[in-house]
Amino acid sequence: MIPEPPNQSKTFGLPSIRKDLNYNFLPSIANLINFGNDPDAYELLYPNSNATRGLNDKDFSMLLTKDEVIFFV
Repeated sequence: MIPEPPNQSKTFGLPSIRKDLNYNFLPSIANLINFGNDPDAYELLYPNSNATRGLNDKDFSMLLTKDEVIFFV
């Protein structure tokens, strides 16, 4: 019997950053899945000035209504 040639399109394992799973739950320290939104070493050593207020970059790209903007001021 002659073996079949290997299939070059077959992939093995999981990617280190999971984009196939939905991130729709609260973050937890016990969760080991990397969704690609973890801060890198530079962000941990030199946090953004808004991080002390609990804001991140995604908060500035959200669309807010006029009532929500007035509430935050």
